[in-house]
Amino acid sequence: MGWVQVTYQPVRTALDDLGRYWDLIQPNPGPWLDQPTQADPSGDEYGGAGLSTGDSPNLPWTGGEPCVRLEASDAFTMWLMYTPNGGGTRVPLRAVNWSWWGFATNANGGGLSGWEKGGGTNSINPPDYPTENYPFWRSKVSVSPNDIHIRQ
Repeated sequence: MGWVQVTYQPVRTALDDLGRYWDLIQPNPGPWLDQPTQADPSGDEYGGAGLSTGDSPNLPWTGGEPCVRLEASDAFTMWLMYTPNGGGTRVPLRAVNWSWWGFATNANGGGLSGWEKGGGTNSINPPDYPTENYPFWRSKVSVSPNDIHIRQ
């Protein structure tokens, strides 16, 4: 068994100390496979031998000025996938739709210290459901510094 997660609306925004907004813009079309860095897309992306999951949001800041606020949100579908004994094609068993939003601010002028969690929301115990629909994505979600652009 393993997990596959697809994101439909990844948003990452930063505010620098000059008042400019920067956005992480996905370079490829969505929806996007969301997986931890270096995960094998043909394997169990989220949990080793058990069914635990783990994934952390990421925004690699490379703007020219110090960042004083970061904001992120996502909407996901996560599938529980079964691999038959002896291998073969993974089969979807259940899925769950969930989302989150949050922000952090830095009163230290954008340095590495001084970050404080601001507000945030998330889906609270979203119901899962049986499914025979396979996950679909067009590309892997990007967190490359090359994809962060100043808002026009």
